[in-house]
Amino acid sequence: MFAQTPPADSGPGAFNTQEGRRGFVRGHLDLDRLAQALNLTDTQKDQARTIFQQARQSAQPIRQELKQNREKLSAAAKITNSGSDIQKLATEQGRLLGKLIAIRTEAKAKFYQMLTPEQRVKDDQLHEQFRQRMRSRNPGTRE
Repeated sequence: MFAQTPPADSGPGAFNTQEGRRGFVRGHLDLDRLAQALNLTDTQKDQARTIFQQARQSAQPIRQELKQNREKLSAAAKITNSGSDIQKLATEQGRLLGKLIAIRTEAKAKFYQMLTPEQRVKDDQLHEQFRQRMRSRNPGTRE
């Protein structure tokens, strides 16, 4: 929703894998570019910074748990007859990812609600442009 400003030569798809992950957590783009694209007021910029900072802080312990769980999952894959362990760890990974998605979506919702109707229209347009760029880069993927 807030990750769609189409910069000239960069954007979410231009990030390398590691940077792409960080960008995704941050909302794909830095707040300054987003603020410019949506013509946010200084008050809105401050509100957005607070919203996304709180989301990052809430997500930090979950990201740490995800990292630890990935390491356990990798270790379990190297042990023979560890199918039940793998299943439990994979289920836990899904639960943790779900928590991150909820945090991110709640932050997006708060951000969207603070926008004016005109800014919401622009944000929706940017979101659709971003989705179309992603579809053109990955034509075999679904929505």
